[in-house]
Amino acid sequence: MNRIMERYKERTPTSQKLYEEAKEYLPVGVGSTFRYFEPYPFFVERAEAGKIVDADGNEYVDLCMNYGAQLAGHAHPEVNKAIDKQKELGTLYTKPHKLSAKLAKELVKRFPVDKVRFTNSGTETTMHAVRLARGFTEKEKIIKVEGSYHGVHDTVLVEKGDDGKTRPKYKGVSRSASSDTLIASFNDLDSFKALFESYKNEIAGVLIEPVLMNRGCVLPEDNFLHKLLDLCHANDALLLLDEVKTGVKLAWGGACEYYDLEPDIVCLAKSIGGGLSIGAFGARDEIMKEIRLKDGVAHAGTYNANPLVVRAALATLRKVLTGDAYDEVFGLNERLIEGYEKIIDKYNLGAYITSVGECGAIYFTSHPIKNDRDFDRYVDDEVKELAKKFFLGMLNEGVIPHPVGWGTEPWTLSVQHTEEDIDKCIQAFDAVAPKLQEA
Repeated sequence: MNRIMERYKERTPTSQKLYEEAKEYLPVGVGSTFRYFEPYPFFVERAEAGKIVDADGNEYVDLCMNYGAQLAGHAHPEVNKAIDKQKELGTLYTKPHKLSAKLAKELVKRFPVDKVRFTNSGTETTMHAVRLARGFTEKEKIIKVEGSYHGVHDTVLVEKGDDGKTRPKYKGVSRSASSDTLIASFNDLDSFKALFESYKNEIAGVLIEPVLMNRGCVLPEDNFLHKLLDLCHANDALLLLDEVKTGVKLAWGGACEYYDLEPDIVCLAKSIGGGLSIGAFGARDEIMKEIRLKDGVAHAGTYNANPLVVRAALATLRKVLTGDAYDEVFGLNERLIEGYEKIIDKYNLGAYITSVGECGAIYFTSHPIKNDRDFDRYVDDEVKELAKKFFLGMLNEGVIPHPVGWGTEPWTLSVQHTEEDIDKCIQAFDAVAPKLQEA
């Protein structure tokens, strides 16, 4: 690891200097805590298509794609055109404009919802979706999944303690706000049944990612999502599908289309904006009517549906994320996986890959990961050290292999990646793989 770390430092002296300066003014030296990694994060100068260039001039094939937010790729020409047009017309109105209904219509086409409201991020989206579920059902408790990520509001920043009870995961999270959140296990329907039995008529809904993407890329098994939807309805509760990371990515209509699922509330953000900050949540008319002028569920925001991001999102959905684009990017992902798997076999790494759509993850263990408990059991310190070597080693070869985190986040390809980009990733892994076996 020392040799890999030293090479990283040799390649990024300007980033190190910028990081030391940033620490003077930013906690941890970064704008979002998850962006930090040891020994320090590299600083970006520019990004275009499927590549990023750092402050030292190093070019990387980017498979992080802003934590899955950039299926359109960096600085897509169609998105840039939309931004250029709107900036001349004004970037913020805080009044109705025709673009917001047009974008809502596009989302209604893609997802099983009747109406949509807009937010500015995934955190805002899931926060409002939870409030909407509580308002519609007139119940308080929400179930989330162990290890899942739904943003940074108090309802979801919780974990299960040794006594099995929910507790705040971080300092500053309100115990009272998080006390109405219950925790179940992905791919374990019985864990949800037990909570519905213990808290009869108290649970408003289940907030869940269709694919567990905060533990790599954990796929639902044995018709799990459909069985969970039926369980929710049998208990007069709602299924809130968090498609912030999967929406318009796994398919034209996201995980709803991919898994042929009709949840009660759909949560969207990230890739619908083409690189700009936007979120949305939608549901059938009966539920969305809870958002009304008087005595309803609160939803407001100065920057909601601002014309700049809405026009960019419209361009993304209408001109970039088309049917042909999905076929091409899914094909590139198959090419990447095939190449990676050959290297795993070549060097007997004892690893395996899971994937869906244009996403995927390498687990440096032979044990199957089906939920958070499996992840904690099998992704031990030794496995995390391998994942860290892989991440830094790939950076040294000019590839950002996935978001920051030792095996906790999947890679994302974009519609602007090329076969040459994929081949470079495969070549980089071939160079890094022997180093993973070194002490």
